[in-house]
Amino acid sequence: MAIPPSPGPFEHNILRRPVPGGVVGGNALLGNTSTLGMVILDTSGWPYLIHNAHANTNWNPSALGAPVSQPGATVPGGTPEEVVAQIVSTSPAPTTVDSDGMAVGISDLTLSRFLRPQDASPEILGLGTPSGRWRDASTLNVGERVWKSGRRTGVTTGTIRALNQTVDSVEDPFVRYKGLPLRFTGAITLHNDPGQWLFYAGDSGAVYFDGNMDLVGVSLGAGILTGDRDPTNPDNVINAMQPTTWLQKFLSASSYEFPQNGPRPPSLLGLGLLVGGGIVLTALGIWLSTRKK
Repeated sequence: MAIPPSPGPFEHNILRRPVPGGVVGGNALLGNTSTLGMVILDTSGWPYLIHNAHANTNWNPSALGAPVSQPGATVPGGTPEEVVAQIVSTSPAPTTVDSDGMAVGISDLTLSRFLRPQDASPEILGLGTPSGRWRDASTLNVGERVWKSGRRTGVTTGTIRALNQTVDSVEDPFVRYKGLPLRFTGAITLHNDPGQWLFYAGDSGAVYFDGNMDLVGVSLGAGILTGDRDPTNPDNVINAMQPTTWLQKFLSASSYEFPQNGPRPPSLLGLGLLVGGGIVLTALGIWLSTRKK
């Protein structure tokens, strides 16, 4: 077994305009090369990016206002051609430490606002356009198959292992808050297919979908090692994702208004590019199904 090659599939690591989900990008002040997860719209129709906190802000509010580049920044802060968004919100920092010396994490999310709406695409590279439905964890099933698109391993698939799990970042020295590993409760764990990688470092920020392109979760900087604990063997690695309820709570606490329709915030059905004296971005629809699967 071997770790996935870096930087990853060519098509996920080049400049993309408009920017789809599943491509390289992140905090340009950090030279970030994580994954930009997906686009959502606020009530005015302006596009935003969902990605991870551990790779972009380290849960530090001082990172708010930082430029987001796609692809990675070639100079500190990125060039005008590279910078597409600005970080406007991040998950709350841990405030407690448990008996094992773990910082108790709340969520692992960052919200960035596009500078120019024409730079945003509703698509997920290699997967297509999300349905606009977000599934609550209560509707998910152990063994159900999920898909993701990320800059390190590209488009991959795996299965749901367990719901409502406690996971931590002990095995990942790069996911720390003030030097402490983090622990998250209520996460969803995922199985790699035998001998295959579902997720690897650099995919942070990727989002997960079911076979109908309904959103089922967002990647999480924590997991579990099993077997002989060799992290280069995908059969030993159990990944984790954040349920959509964490994303809903995060968006509701932000300073930006996202439409509400039922128990979960809406996702993006589509953006259209219209040509006529220039390229103009228009929202074709913002809908959220309240039906239970």
